[in-house]
Amino acid sequence: MRLTGHVVAQVRGNLGEAAKLTLLPYAGVMALAFWLGARSVGLMDAARTGAPPANGMFPTLPFLAFLLGAPVLLAWAAVGWHRYVLLEERGRGVVPAFDGSRVWGYIWRVLLIFLLIVIAVIVVALVIGIVAAALSGAGAMGEPGLVLLFGLGLNLAGSWMFVRFGLILPASAVGHPLRLGESWTATSEVSGEILVPIVAFLLVFGLIPQIIGLVIGGLAAALVSVAVGWLQMLANLALLTTLFGNRVEGRALN
Repeated sequence: MRLTGHVVAQVRGNLGEAAKLTLLPYAGVMALAFWLGARSVGLMDAARTGAPPANGMFPTLPFLAFLLGAPVLLAWAAVGWHRYVLLEERGRGVVPAFDGSRVWGYIWRVLLIFLLIVIAVIVVALVIGIVAAALSGAGAMGEPGLVLLFGLGLNLAGSWMFVRFGLILPASAVGHPLRLGESWTATSEVSGEILVPIVAFLLVFGLIPQIIGLVIGGLAAALVSVAVGWLQMLANLALLTTLFGNRVEGRALN
């Protein structure tokens, strides 16, 4: 529980600086997502009514803007947060300092981790699929239960793997060479404890928007979901930063 407590304290105690370092890039990602979503809805409405779309049937420009812009904005925010916590480097006014080489290096490492996870998930999915088919055929569990269990298991396993490999991300942000295998080894002693914040964040940040949506709905619920998404991003970054500081740099957990 010390790990989870330290992560929560890191976010709660630095919300002001976190807003300066991450809020503007995060708002940019949300703006791109809204543009893409609005354009997609407009095209679907046009398809249903039979009206000719103004610019084709696919939102090419907003899609490309989101595909290229979102990773840069998120990596920019992440690098700024890691450097603030680990090096006490503050942003420039209301934005983090932008270093293109660090941002692109961060993006590349995220893609590398995702590639490893995809490969692992494919292998695990094949095994689980065989077992699930056998259980379903034996009447041990209905199909909806299998699908739910399958999805939750893959989500949890993927998140756990990402954290185990993910110490290379804060390492790259602060210029500390670290390989994937070294990150995995560094987190081996806390591999079980890592599951606590992962599960807690998945539950809390997954349930809050659902509850708010049921209670109030509408625009207010959408705004709350955006705010919760920002806090979730900070919590995930804080988890990686905390683990790097503790497992690689030898910093104590308060």
